[in-house]
Amino acid sequence: MQALIEKIANYGDKPIETLTAAQALKNHTPIDAVMDLTMENNIPKPIDSKASSAHL
Repeated sequence: MQALIEKIANYGDKPIETLTAAQALKNHTPIDAVMDLTMENNIPKPIDSKASSAHL
């Protein structure tokens, strides 16, 4: 969780309260941080349980 918070802070996005709606949509999201951290740490993506159960 700490790594996620630090990653979001490192993006340097402006506080959402100071932005217009259009500007706020350009800010990074927590999902952006998760995706970046998984790539940086070579963490494999989870298997889609719906796709794997279809083969049973």
